[in-house]
Amino acid sequence: MKTKVLFFLLVLLNSGFLFAQEVPKAIILSSKVGPVIDSVENKEYNLFPEIPVNNFKGAQFFKLADGSKKVKIYYKDGTVDEKPFSESDFQAYKLKLRTKQVDYSRIDTSFIYIVKLLDETIIYGKILEVEKDKILITSKYLGTIDLLKSDILKIDQVEMSYHVKGKNWFPNPHDTRHFFAPTARSLKKGEGYVQDIYLLFVSANYGITDNFLIGGGFSMIPGLSIDEQMFFINPKAGFKIHEKFNLGGGILYTKVMNDFSFGIAYGVGTYGTDNDNFTIGMGYGLVDDEWNEKPIFLIGGMTRPWRKIALITENWIIPIETETVAALSYGTRYFGERLCVDFAFIIPVSQEMDRLLFPGIPYIDFVINF
Repeated sequence: MKTKVLFFLLVLLNSGFLFAQEVPKAIILSSKVGPVIDSVENKEYNLFPEIPVNNFKGAQFFKLADGSKKVKIYYKDGTVDEKPFSESDFQAYKLKLRTKQVDYSRIDTSFIYIVKLLDETIIYGKILEVEKDKILITSKYLGTIDLLKSDILKIDQVEMSYHVKGKNWFPNPHDTRHFFAPTARSLKKGEGYVQDIYLLFVSANYGITDNFLIGGGFSMIPGLSIDEQMFFINPKAGFKIHEKFNLGGGILYTKVMNDFSFGIAYGVGTYGTDNDNFTIGMGYGLVDDEWNEKPIFLIGGMTRPWRKIALITENWIIPIETETVAALSYGTRYFGERLCVDFAFIIPVSQEMDRLLFPGIPYIDFVINF
């Protein structure tokens, strides 16, 4: 009798253990959607294009005890479907959350488009036809091909400034700044970059919306304690007023922990295309919570004569007590679609200087877009 009871208890314990092991763990794709993807989020990010929108209720992702993954889909008619998916499938779903549903109704067959696929492939060409589940695109190098809508991450219309001498240039990913000074253009929602100047000053900027970004950073100067390093924040807003004209403004505030603070509140205007533009700005400086009475002026510009090289100038006119000083700069930007390196020279100008310091003080920075 005792043996039977022990055997029965052992079976129960093992059953309970196995049951506990089999409880699936919910996986969150992104904080954008949370643990349950509803019909609105599915439509916005086109996560399940194979399911009719009017019958999709929700979906959840789970990880099982054996390491495998499954997605549970709930339909408005009350049915539930489960299917396994691989790690590559999971990454493809996460990639889709970086963009919103493509509006195929706005496709114009007379324009050139940049089509980015889930596997990061980029295709330039004219979209000849839009069907229910696919598009027909013609490309100079690939010819005419079909692309499934479920494989498309996003589609962008190529501006005339990207179509140069019969060749397609990728959009300028660094048109929101010169070397350090801002233009009136803003990052798109979800876009951002990390910048490192001289390997000593590190900052990051991120687009909260299409018209507002937030940035901040700190110094890493050797030999200084953390209380002696600089920390700064720089929110900025930018708005497109006309096809070639943007207005923006923001604040740069810097604090040395146990010493002093300084900053500037500014407004800027930028005219031109992504590749060729100039910027004029004006702001008022702040030192230890006291505003300067005289304004600071910014004049800058960039031009992109080659696909991966731009020429840039950034110039500041700064009133200091009884005189006005200036910081002039000129240089080049070498860039790809994500990484860029700026190399320039800065020439300080002052009434007390006997001659110009030429070619100037070397400047270098590294920037990675994300």
